Amino acid sequence: MRNILFYVPQMQGPTGDGRLNMDWTDAITQKVMGQRWKTVTLAAYVLAAIAREEGYEITVWDEDFRGPIANQELERVEIVCMYVVTPTASRAYEVSQRVKRNRVWTVMGGPHATAMPEECQKMCHTLMMGEGEYSFRQFLRDYGQGKARARYEQARGKVALAQSPIPAYDELQGEERRLIPMQTARGCSHRCRFCNVHSLYGAGYRAKAEWQIERELRAIEGVSQTKRLYVTDDNIVSREDHFEGLMKAFSETQYTWYANADISFGLDRTKIKRAYQSGLRQVLIGLESVNPKVLYTLNPDQYKYRQRDLYLQAIQAIQAEGIGVTGSFIVGHENDGEEQFYQLETFIRESNLYAANITFLTPYPGTPLFQSMKRRGQILTYNWEYYTIFQPVLKVRGATTQQLNGWYLSLLDHIYSVDCANEKARYFADVYRKRRASG
Repeated sequence: MRNILFYVPQMQGPTGDGRLNMDWTDAITQKVMGQRWKTVTLAAYVLAAIAREEGYEITVWDEDFRGPIANQELERVEIVCMYVVTPTASRAYEVSQRVKRNRVWTVMGGPHATAMPEECQKMCHTLMMGEGEYSFRQFLRDYGQGKARARYEQARGKVALAQSPIPAYDELQGEERRLIPMQTARGCSHRCRFCNVHSLYGAGYRAKAEWQIERELRAIEGVSQTKRLYVTDDNIVSREDHFEGLMKAFSETQYTWYANADISFGLDRTKIKRAYQSGLRQVLIGLESVNPKVLYTLNPDQYKYRQRDLYLQAIQAIQAEGIGVTGSFIVGHENDGEEQFYQLETFIRESNLYAANITFLTPYPGTPLFQSMKRRGQILTYNWEYYTIFQPVLKVRGATTQQLNGWYLSLLDHIYSVDCANEKARYFADVYRKRRASG
């Protein structure tokens, strides 16, 4: 039987040793990573399922979980498929060149391969652009006949999710099972300039049917003892009927689950209560900034700017029902100075956010931000190892990279302090006490 390896490289970072910011200590890196929802790359398991259907023996190797891949793993297979995002591109290129010398067929896909095809094409035998359900199956059939093409490109938004197989969840091992990802929809109604969702999935919104969601939940139950899932959809409240289907499907399981949403989730108490009853316990919301000037520039319809005054109200409403909010923020905008870092710290403490995910504005290829920053000459480096989202790579008027890093580190020190942790613990203890008292 032919065999195929699905390889997910690990970020090396600007210093090449895994640190996400060149000024960080290992302790800061560990604290920041401890706030993130660590999960495997779902796309690799979707493509692995397709390869299995086509008669291949499959292996998935995610370096974030299994460590650096050894030569013997790469040399024993016929095809290596690499999932490439911008901060892992350099690592993928290095491994690909090593593999090609051993006459192993190399395939590259993922967001970076889609956004930078000419660059990636030089590093592999076959390039996959866009979603892979159709084009990857075609590649496997072409390869089997000795007619594999150099490039396969899927038109955006044209893959019917009914044709997307159950990911190869049975390939998950050990730590990979602690938080299992599942995707129930693709697309987002917002057009944030720093986001690549539209360049990958198109402008529309596509959702899996309720029967598919239930089938995937059963598959996960059959291969893992985990009780935690992460629904990776960009926004679970994008469409009302799909949200209702999710609530119904999860209500029939014992899973605790996490998800992404926008701030509108916090404006409907009935919806929040239903989500909690279904098992939702954490939600990540892209708040992006507390600076109205920054929010005004993020998307064409100024959606986030118009919602700014509702942030505190929505967070409090969600957390009062027992669902922790992780606020996602971006610093290093053109209008950001030292004062904005102080304002962000104040907001995080006042809102009692369950967690905060703070990153630098990063112009990933395939985003409107990349095009505009490149045109204006504001990109400091095209060394993709710096694109961790935790390292400044843009010029900011009135601030040096060293100043930005200093303000950033100070902010992280404060929000990860013992005092801040104690404040948060007291707040949530009070939330749970009130919930118990109310029955």
